[in-house]
Amino acid sequence: MFSVFAHTGIDAAMRLIVKQLCNVLARFFVLFLLPVYRLGALLMGRHKAFEGWTQALSLLPGIVGVYFRRGFYRWVLPRCGKDAHIGFGTIFSHPTVMIGQRVYIGAFCCLGDITLEDDVLLGSHVSIANGGRQHGFDRLDVPIREQPGVWPRITIGEDTWIGDRAVVLADVGKHCVIGAGAVVTKPIPDYAIAVGNPARVIRYRNQLDRPFPANRVQPGSHADAARIAEGT
Repeated sequence: MFSVFAHTGIDAAMRLIVKQLCNVLARFFVLFLLPVYRLGALLMGRHKAFEGWTQALSLLPGIVGVYFRRGFYRWVLPRCGKDAHIGFGTIFSHPTVMIGQRVYIGAFCCLGDITLEDDVLLGSHVSIANGGRQHGFDRLDVPIREQPGVWPRITIGEDTWIGDRAVVLADVGKHCVIGAGAVVTKPIPDYAIAVGNPARVIRYRNQLDRPFPANRVQPGSHADAARIAEGT
């Protein structure tokens, strides 16, 4: 029994060493690309240059892509965890994104000017935009694209899990669960489990032993709650 545990411990240590080595190598190789990125930022502006690089890096497949994306973002973003996972096809629209430690971002996510705190999990095809009023539409004599809007920065609290294909337009608190396909239009408080379109809080994770008031459960919420387990 002792030999089994010892062997398992050695394997875990070796995997950790290999991962750290891969991280160092990825950051080293990305270092040679940074002058090109910096030059593009000078010529086109930081946002335009970042847009092109995030699109190009999103197309690198497999584990190699994960390491290269992480290596690049650790150089150019204000914060990117050394163990963050950024999936294939995922793009960021702003170079001011902040990614915490042990964050997992699934494939084909589209993320705006946001903060992902430690241990956040995002499923595939999750969209996090900067609010729902990025364009004004009150005037009929001015095209919508020319009307001013507001762009609030969105924060996803630590240890929050957002299921596949959810759309988030407002802050989400800590330790939350957002069901697959939910559309979050208003801030979600800490520990909440929210599902549906628009997202409704159906329970709180720190009160699972208490019955949830019936008048706060919208029609269809019980069926929607089952979808939580289907998110990633």
